[in-house]
Amino acid sequence: MWPTLYALPCSDRGLPERLVPAEATRLLKHLGLQEYANRASGSYSGGNRRKLSVAVALVGGAEVSQNCSGAGRASTSRGRT
Repeated sequence: MWPTLYALPCSDRGLPERLVPAEATRLLKHLGLQEYANRASGSYSGGNRRKLSVAVALVGGAEVSQNCSGAGRASTSRGRT
């Protein structure tokens, strides 16, 4: 499954097709998703879906900002009701 999953983002970012398996393996390992690599992403928990989204965003060595004020907190803890 993983080569197919990463083929489009990799090609969009100019990563040669021959490097897709290695990039996919690297990102799955980095984000702790190796044991889910052969499962349909629709069966992932919400947390693992977020990890998968981060992995796709990181394809090709892209940088991802983690500056998300209020991320991961319930709306009541941010002062909303």
